[in-house]
Amino acid sequence: MKPEDLTWKENSKAMFEATIKAAPAFVRPIARKKLLRDLSTRLDAEGAVTEDIFIATLKEVTPAKRIETMLKDLGPLKTK
Repeated sequence: MKPEDLTWKENSKAMFEATIKAAPAFVRPIARKKLLRDLSTRLDAEGAVTEDIFIATLKEVTPAKRIETMLKDLGPLKTK
């Protein structure tokens, strides 16, 4: 699956890209694959990834020691 295979709302795609970029280089392919797979199962009623869906998914798949930093870094991208 590729990011282009999903429909993104608000700044969810920018959040996805920032998250992957912030991941250590050696885990980026794994993180990308896992996030895309998990996001594809949690779409909204219109079949899209929203910011809220992205953040909820990120909280579930990100190691506890990194989640606080990741959420802080994504804060400026949140439209709500």
